[in-house]
Parts: sequence; structure tokens; C-alpha cells
Amino acid sequence: MNLVNTKPTFYKILSHCCALVIVGTLTFGCAGIPANIAVNNEESLLDFKDLMQTPVETLELGAEVRWAGLVVAVEQRDEFAELEVMYLEQNANAAPKQGTEFKGRFKAYMSVEDAKDIRKLNYVTVVGKLGAAKSGLVNNKLYTYPTMQVDEHFVWYDHERRGPYLLLLSDPNPDRFCCQGD
Repeated sequence: MNLVNTKPTFYKILSHCCALVIVGTLTFGCAGIPANIAVNNEESLLDFKDLMQTPVETLELGAEVRWAGLVVAVEQRDEFAELEVMYLEQNANAAPKQGTEFKGRFKAYMSVEDAKDIRKLNYVTVVGKLGAAKSGLVNNKLYTYPTMQVDEHFVWYDHERRGPYLLLLSDPNPDRFCCQGD
């Protein structure tokens, strides 16, 4: 066995693995809020929990909101799309937080074009303006939905919501983890 020829191969493999780890960490490990759903002043956002405890008549319509959750229905209309979303608290990167209870539901209205890739059971974060409350039925019971007009959105995939994972090293189809959003 010639050790002189094995060292370059070992170091070559090691350097490739290190490069993949660095690229994977940079690609999937970013914990920052995606640029399109970042806001200038986090403190000015109307919190969903506070909203649910506020009388409807005292709400400030047009206030900026950023809410996240699980899409349970998508209705495409002629001029807009209506998403029904079960609200979840957000992680530090504004992703829906895993392992938390649903705190209620809201309706999000957006253009048909923007909603074309959003499906039932997608996790989303939406940024926009608070709209008027809307009544509807949930499990045959009257429910008052907070509503919002969406300005920006982000569709999350499992690896983005959970944190940094090195999926590039083992996944045969890394394209399935591609991000969406405008």
C-alpha cells in the first residue's frame, strides 16, 4: 500500500466534505427573517394573541401584522385568493413554531398570482394590513375571523422551520426544499 497516494485522496475527500458542510450551513442554517417578510419595526406589529382579546370595535384597521400558521383552506376567487390559516406562534426567524398550540384562525387575502403556489397544509408567514373581522363557521359553530390584506408572504418547508440541517449531504433530491415567496 502506497501511503503517499492515499493522503491526497483523503485530504481531497475531507476538503469536499468541509465545503459541503459550509455550503449546507450557509444555505439552510440562516436563522434570520427572510427579507420579504422582515419589517422595519418589530415592536409596531399587532400581536395575534392581543388582537383576540381586544373588542372588535376598538381594533385599528390597517395596522401592520405578521402572522404565521398552517393553511387549512385556499379559495381562489376571480380577483383574489382567500387563505384560512390556523395561527401558530413564530420562531425568531418568523417561521411557525413547532410544538405550539393553534391559537385561533385568520383569513388572509392576496392576489391570485401570489397565492398560486400555496396549498392546503403549507406553513406560511404573511405580512400585511389588518382588515375588518369576518364571521364564518368552524366545525358548525360561529367564529369571528380576524382578516388581513397580504403584502408579502413566505412558504416554509420543514428544514426551514426547524433550523439548520445538512440536507445536501444525504438528500437525493435537494430541489424539493426550495423556498417560495414574494
